[in-house]
Amino acid sequence: MVWFKAIVSLLFIAIKFSGLMAEPNFQSEILFSCISDDDAEELTTFQLKYDPDMSINKYKFHEGELDKLKELFGSRDSVIFFFLGHEDKLYSYHGKSFMVAKSLMYQTDAAVCTVSYAFLTGHDLYKYFQYFGTLEHRLPKVVDMVSTMISNIVDSKHFNIKLSTVYLTGFCLGGHIAGQVGHALKEIYNGQMVPAVWAFDPPKIGFKYPEKEGKPRRVQKGDAKFVAVFHTSKLGVTKCLADVDILVNGGESQPGCQFEANNMVCSHFAGFILRELIITNPSSLTTNRDGLPTVNRSDNDIIAIDFINPPYGKSGIYHMNTDMVFGTKKKGFFERLFQKDE
Repeated sequence: MVWFKAIVSLLFIAIKFSGLMAEPNFQSEILFSCISDDDAEELTTFQLKYDPDMSINKYKFHEGELDKLKELFGSRDSVIFFFLGHEDKLYSYHGKSFMVAKSLMYQTDAAVCTVSYAFLTGHDLYKYFQYFGTLEHRLPKVVDMVSTMISNIVDSKHFNIKLSTVYLTGFCLGGHIAGQVGHALKEIYNGQMVPAVWAFDPPKIGFKYPEKEGKPRRVQKGDAKFVAVFHTSKLGVTKCLADVDILVNGGESQPGCQFEANNMVCSHFAGFILRELIITNPSSLTTNRDGLPTVNRSDNDIIAIDFINPPYGKSGIYHMNTDMVFGTKKKGFFERLFQKDE
């Protein structure tokens, strides 16, 4: 262990002085990419700037921001936020992510927003060293900014959205952020909660406190009226944290990923692909009569995955078994992961 730490330290120093290292900006803007218009041909974007006094002074939107936010949410009565992973960002506002968001908008009649808070900079190798800095310095600011923005939208007379119509989802670190935002809103509104949090394979690395308040705090039961966590890989949390914990093909390794160079990473990213399949291709999964994907408990209790109509009152470990819908022999996982048009 001592030798490992020494090697890591030397590697860090080498990168730092190689010119590949750039200082991260923990206070950078958060990008909201939304759709609320049936005729939209690309996502409408809004950059939320960091304000250190936004919570203390009940931050209100700056001049010009209100009109942009009206464009984001339109006259919709509800909104679904999807938080990307800590390094993910949208490269195209009219590509695959747009089509997924538009499909979800049609299905739910809600405005749909993808949230990117990525700030990692420099060489790809150095980015791995920034992860824990993300958790300590960036994560609290992201949660503060997003929860404050949502509370101002909920409290504003300019929007039809209420706390009871805000739904939070997220992949990877975004899953933990969804839970933390839900928890922050619960504190702002004195115990009132958003309806649901859906977290897809939130990571266990850096999150040591599953049962009590820790730094950082994991997504967990109580962050919303209903909390569901999907488990797809060994990189994700392994303990049951939510009202409903869903083990996808056992929750550790996904069929189809054995054809990839890195089975563990492929199985983790399967959580991202699973959300897309639920929205755009549910027939590739087991569905009920209404065409909604389902998961089942060991006692054969079956519930449907419906982002805006969560199965309140359900609890326990549920299972989802799929065919080889993750991974591919024809196109490498990393090629898919880093392609410019999502």
